Amino acid sequence: MVGRPASLSRPPAPARWRGRTLAAERHVREHQAFPNAEFPQPFGFLFSNHTMSFPRKFRSLIEASPDSVEAPDYVWLVYAVCACTPDACGWGGWMIEAAFKQSSVRHPTGTGDRLLSAVDEQRCPRCGRETYRTGVALRVEPSSDQTPVEVEGRDYDVAPIEYVD
Repeated sequence: MVGRPASLSRPPAPARWRGRTLAAERHVREHQAFPNAEFPQPFGFLFSNHTMSFPRKFRSLIEASPDSVEAPDYVWLVYAVCACTPDACGWGGWMIEAAFKQSSVRHPTGTGDRLLSAVDEQRCPRCGRETYRTGVALRVEPSSDQTPVEVEGRDYDVAPIEYVD
């Protein structure tokens, strides 16, 4: 899988992290790092009482807990770059190549482990173009200490969630 352009089948969806887009997360970090700087505030809900609405039928998906989802035993990351076309943006960073769950049953994968569902479509997060997966790959295994390093209210905000029919 390494060293080939990724698929262009779907446009990237906005990433959500704890009820907020990653772009909003970066905005808050910039504002905290430079409190006297003038930053545009395109994410007004961060500084107001905005509520996020979701369809009620997806409540069990949205309110997932660590015990309700199948966690991988290991994940392969690959270093990808946005450099496939002359108008590419030049981004480079880590992307998921595959997530696996070990089992006693052999599965039809290169490792024999079961492939888990994960966002592995390598599209540039900056411009949406296809990326090139370099030969730099890294196998990552979960730590036994899963204590969050970020603190709600200090490092990020969480918008209240409501469910609608």
